[in-house]
Formats: sequence, C-alpha cells, structure tokens
Amino acid sequence: MPWIQSTREIQSQLEAIYGIEVSPTLVSNVADAVHEEARAYRIRSLDRVYPILYFDALVVKSREGGPVKSLGRVPDPALGINL
Repeated sequence: MPWIQSTREIQSQLEAIYGIEVSPTLVSNVADAVHEEARAYRIRSLDRVYPILYFDALVVKSREGGPVKSLGRVPDPALGINL
C-alpha cells in the first residue's frame, strides 16, 4: 500500500473499513491541517537513549518443494519511549 494516496482513495478506505462517508473536501482539509505537524514530527531530532524499545517484525514461513524456510525477520517499525 503506498504511503501517498489521493483524497478519493482515502475516502474509499474510510468507507470500506469504518463504514463512514466523508467528502473528498473533508479529507483534503484534514490532511492540510496536520501536514505541518506531521512534517515537524518526521524531521525532529531523536534522543540519544530510550529506556524502552518496542520492535515489530514479520516472519513468513514457506515451503517450496522442500523443508519449511523462514523468509524474513526484518524489524519493521521501532518505537522508543522516553519516560
């Protein structure tokens, strides 16, 4: 799933997942309202130490004519909590 979606795609997903109907204008207005805050969050400096870390990973096992093999153990997102 791409990170950048059109307002119509977001509108369709909101309806499919949550069963709510919103206008493309509302989706656009909300996106515009949070754009600067999201940008600032992405470029913020990180702390040197985080006492708690959470990692999420996806492990997929597959069999192709032989033994079962793990296809991936790559941590995807990581969340650091600074108390």
